[in-house]
Amino acid sequence: MKKQIWIGFGVLAGMILAKILYPIVGNLTANMSANKVSTTQVQEYINQSKPIQLKYDSYKSGYSSYDNLMYTKDVMRSYYTFYDTTYKKYFAIQMFDTYALDGLLDDLKNSPLTCFVNEQQLNNPIYGGLKNPVPILRFDVEIKDSWKSTDVNAIRDYKKFTLNYQSAVSNNLTYFTPKEEFRKMFSEQK
Repeated sequence: MKKQIWIGFGVLAGMILAKILYPIVGNLTANMSANKVSTTQVQEYINQSKPIQLKYDSYKSGYSSYDNLMYTKDVMRSYYTFYDTTYKKYFAIQMFDTYALDGLLDDLKNSPLTCFVNEQQLNNPIYGGLKNPVPILRFDVEIKDSWKSTDVNAIRDYKKFTLNYQSAVSNNLTYFTPKEEFRKMFSEQK
């Protein structure tokens, strides 16, 4: 009987210890697999971005997510990939925590978009292919009253998207920029 009580205490202690250690180990693995991005680096990325005019006649939408080993950190990214004939590259509008741009992008087909693109990535030959498009973390359009009323959600998400530019840059650099590429982008910083 005493042996069963000690086994019960051992199981209970193990469950409590696991409950305490799980988030700590999860955060540790999240920090090891993600880039450590400073506000200075986010601002530098934004400062190195320039507005360019892009057009598209079709796009492909999708999503991806960042999950660390212990599944304690989950970041969802939706994207809209298109090809621009002027730059002869693929670009991807990337959004975090918003998902409904399809209607708005349908209305904007063949119209010039003012997209903010990081010059390092635009000029880097590893970006611009279908598998690794140049990221767009902000674009500007003038919202028109004539757009379909069904696009209200898309317009709301577009406004949220433009307000969260710094956050989108931070998420992209932290969770979706490969470590080697991140080191090259910020090589002068330790």
